Amino acid sequence: MYRKIILYHLVLLTTCFSCTPQKVKTIKNTRFLTRDSVDNVVFKAFNYNHLTNTEDYFIRNDSVCYKYVLVNGKKEEISHIVDIETFDLLYNDNSEIDRINDLNDVSYPANNYFRDINYVYIYQYLSPTPVLFKAGSSSDYTVLGGNYVRIGKCMYWRGEKLENVDLTSFKPLKVIERN
Repeated sequence: MYRKIILYHLVLLTTCFSCTPQKVKTIKNTRFLTRDSVDNVVFKAFNYNHLTNTEDYFIRNDSVCYKYVLVNGKKEEISHIVDIETFDLLYNDNSEIDRINDLNDVSYPANNYFRDINYVYIYQYLSPTPVLFKAGSSSDYTVLGGNYVRIGKCMYWRGEKLENVDLTSFKPLKVIERN
């Protein structure tokens, strides 16, 4: 009888201490990150290309929701790569907005460059099959203006990689508003 009481208390104590709730991370930018029906984190963007459901993404209302981010050409679950507590638009910060030299880009910033505490991501929505991919380190990028961003040793315009660009001398033209 004594053993049963001890066993009962051990099971009770083990259950109490092992069932502490896990801290659920809060999504910073719910405009671009959300959770699907089974609580997985997904990237969502406007469905410009009128896509239909595939194994890589699904359509919800007028948005396409991506389950994966491409990392060196391989699919990785978004929650394994993206820090959802710091994920946001690249241009969603005053220090970045100050670098944009095109008045149109200040009013309508590109919705295809993102960053978190670790990486910069690009949503390539201009291609026939849009993808979200990890482009480089969040400590090695420069917003140049005119939707041009240098990430590492690559130059991008609206998410498209530009070839044969001299990174040391490249400067976008300044757009001047005319009355």
